[in-house]
Amino acid sequence: MPQTLRIVSGGQTGADRAALDAAMALGLSCGGWCPHGRRAEDGVLPARYPLQETPLADYAQRTSWNVRDSDGTLLLAWGPLNGGTGETLAQAQRLGRPVLTLDPRTADVAALRAWMAAHAIGTLNVAGPRESKAPGIYAAGRAFLERALRPERSGGPGVRMTGQPTVYFDGVCGLCNRFVDLLLRADRHARFRLAPLQGETARVRLSADEVRDLPSIVLEDDTGRYRASDAVLRILARLGGVWWIMSWLRILPRPVREGVYRVVADHRYQWFGKRDTCRLPTASERARFLP
Repeated sequence: MPQTLRIVSGGQTGADRAALDAAMALGLSCGGWCPHGRRAEDGVLPARYPLQETPLADYAQRTSWNVRDSDGTLLLAWGPLNGGTGETLAQAQRLGRPVLTLDPRTADVAALRAWMAAHAIGTLNVAGPRESKAPGIYAAGRAFLERALRPERSGGPGVRMTGQPTVYFDGVCGLCNRFVDLLLRADRHARFRLAPLQGETARVRLSADEVRDLPSIVLEDDTGRYRASDAVLRILARLGGVWWIMSWLRILPRPVREGVYRVVADHRYQWFGKRDTCRLPTASERARFLP
């Protein structure tokens, strides 16, 4: 994977937005062209997406320019390639640019990596259907891209990949969501990404046992995975300040702190409440959350 990989897209809902959010979550450069007025099917494209506006409000111009300014185009889709996705394919073929179509629900990340290596892709244009045309394309696309594009550390087979630390939590637990609220306030530099254990990212990245063990907070970073009290204390240490001081609770014997953690975890719904559905991030929080 090139060290200077840049992701571009047109900013539409669905596959476009999945690519931009995946890039930001992984710390990759991102951008591209969007229609004049930052037009998208859900209104105006939020300012957090660093896209440039084309002179025209027409979708076709931004489609053409993103293909033109990229080394290759990845189409994330299932079913027939029609509408804007079909136009993107046609533009790539007209310009003689490499193009690859993958179904993010079933594709092997090795296929994308091999194609990118074969064509020396430094700037990757990602396109596909909008969310209203292919419900679920955002979640599937983002999960796939984060697995495929996360940079690898050198050192040979079995070495973990780097990226921003991810905190997995029980999305319907009142206590867990209060901890997430604390993280959102205290993590001023957006060090952590957040993902519910009931979500697609957890299903793809974690073991079946970790996904089933909803009482556990799970922290995944470039040194490994940590659960329960180990995860919480490492998170506090990385936050710094007063939270770092609290992380010194790790000097307690592990069986003691794990025992206290488990008692609270086992009674968390009874003591702190349970939501009917998983937490949905607000518009301002969305870039911090994984599906």
